[in-house]
Amino acid sequence: MEYVKLKSRLPDLSTPTKRNLPIPPLLQLLVTLRFLGTGATHILVGDDVKISRSTTGRCIRQVSALIANLAPNYISFFKGRSGAPSDAGVCTYCRFLLR
Repeated sequence: MEYVKLKSRLPDLSTPTKRNLPIPPLLQLLVTLRFLGTGATHILVGDDVKISRSTTGRCIRQVSALIANLAPNYISFFKGRSGAPSDAGVCTYCRFLLR
């Protein structure tokens, strides 16, 4: 599945904790992808997997930052004749036009 490929490209999502129930890295990734894909609020996404709104927000913030750090490796912008980026973008897994 595609999310497993994405998880393998992300740095380690686990956090050292002495608490009883740390959120597994795969669940952090899935919560973030659900939030980004549906546009639902933190509380709705967290309710689906039985985690609090604040924990959901921390997962989304951490994973989104890691994905954003990987963006330059997968997203490039065409350069026009002047050397400035044009309005067309290419992503490794998709094609789109920015307007």
